Amino acid sequence: MKLKNKNPEYLLKMGFVAIGILVIVAIIIGSWVWNLIFDPTNFDVVAWGNSAIFNGSISLAMMVLGFVAVNESLKSKESGKYQKRIDAFNDLVSELFKSSRIVFFDQFISWYAEKQVREKKIKYLTRHGMPRIDAEIVIDYADINDIPTLSGLEYGKKPSGQFGKDKIKKLKDGKEVLLPAFRDTLAPFVEEVLNGEINVVVEDASYYTTVDKNKDGNLTSLERAQATEKDRIKSMRYSFVSKIVTGLIYITIFSLLAVDLNQGAGTSEAVWNLIMRIGSATLGFICGGFSGSSNTRFLYKWLGDKMRVINEYNQYLDSGEFKPKTYEETSKERITKIHQEEEEIMRNIVEPVLVADRTKEFENLEPTLTYKGGETNANEQSN
Repeated sequence: MKLKNKNPEYLLKMGFVAIGILVIVAIIIGSWVWNLIFDPTNFDVVAWGNSAIFNGSISLAMMVLGFVAVNESLKSKESGKYQKRIDAFNDLVSELFKSSRIVFFDQFISWYAEKQVREKKIKYLTRHGMPRIDAEIVIDYADINDIPTLSGLEYGKKPSGQFGKDKIKKLKDGKEVLLPAFRDTLAPFVEEVLNGEINVVVEDASYYTTVDKNKDGNLTSLERAQATEKDRIKSMRYSFVSKIVTGLIYITIFSLLAVDLNQGAGTSEAVWNLIMRIGSATLGFICGGFSGSSNTRFLYKWLGDKMRVINEYNQYLDSGEFKPKTYEETSKERITKIHQEEEEIMRNIVEPVLVADRTKEFENLEPTLTYKGGETNANEQSN
């Protein structure tokens, strides 16, 4: 039978199912020949434990080999999904640098983070039953002190599902806005939002334009040919050594599969051990291969997520919704901030000095005592 779907992950799943069926069949047959293979009266616990440990070691070793084999195979396949995705990612980043749009990418990440934080807060409240329009108004204009009025929930009392009261709030520009009332059951969630507990974890801007261990990103087209040659030589050495090690592991494992015959074990027991060990090795390899395929799939998605951020940056920049600041504008803001910091430092230095100078003015003055008849020097009074 010819499989129509040749997707590696699909084939691994089918292989896993096939192994599962074989294991079930082996258990059924094993239960039938149990008395022939194992005599319960002569059951050796130590030998059974050693066999279980040995079979487990074989399975783990083959799992690692299966993971490496499938993962590297899928990543290095020229026509594979991962290779196509990483090529598209590199092209997208390269275009970002060529068009000089990379200059404003840092600003976009900060701007977009604020936008997504607001959207995340809105989704959080709507998920708990608040209408979206009300959620937007509460997030934009309300504060913690407004919650008791809007929810009607008094301190120390349990929510009962009742609504609070609408509140008119006056803004700094003199305008008024109506804060909508909501059920008292929403008060804890509104408090979390207004307290800043809902956030977005943002990486540095360079994270979205690079791939781990990708050293070619900073190379020019003239440098890449030489770098590719070095990578080829390094890859061939690694491949050669890894295949020798892998081959030795394979030879060692399969040479030990029937070792029981050399230790005086019965033919039926040795055959059974051979079947179990081959099954352990095969099952371990398939499990490792499935994990390697899953790892490649997540790497594929990871690259797609980074590409989505870059594409969204281009869309917001083209539409004009994101308006980056020029170097002159950012420089002016930074200069103003530096001047303000310097003025604050000078203010903190000068004011204590003036106070100290004023105190020195009175250090040399002789104290006076006041009477009804007038002032008298304290020294004269003592005389």
